[in-house]
Amino acid sequence: MTTIKQLSVFVQNQPGALAAVTDLLAKKNIDIRALSLAESADYGILRMIVTDPDTALEALQSENCLVKLTPVLAVVMDDAPGGMNATVKCLSDAGVSIEYAYAFILRKTDRACVIMRVNDLDKAIAALNAADTVGVLKEDELWGL
Repeated sequence: MTTIKQLSVFVQNQPGALAAVTDLLAKKNIDIRALSLAESADYGILRMIVTDPDTALEALQSENCLVKLTPVLAVVMDDAPGGMNATVKCLSDAGVSIEYAYAFILRKTDRACVIMRVNDLDKAIAALNAADTVGVLKEDELWGL
């Protein structure tokens, strides 16, 4: 399967809570490549793509953080007008629903990458791999871009 591991960490909405997470990852020499932080009244959900998700999971769990790994897609597309539309239309046409997404620009290319959680991974991968304008990255491919 062509998915990558995303860390989801519940972080209390209080000064220093996010810094505690990022400090722990920094001490383990784990690079955060992409993140999204959604908040509610009492806590936030920090979603991250990191260079060593298994080590990050263990480190966060050892500090009693509520954390889980989730399989998501890293969808690469042109960083140009219409790039995101081609991806969303491809998934929509295949009957795949996007539950959430966040994006970042790839360092060494003129492409963008969107991290997506979808309701049907297999169907999404098949649809995106069949499209000419987008592609799905494997985890090891993500770090070289």
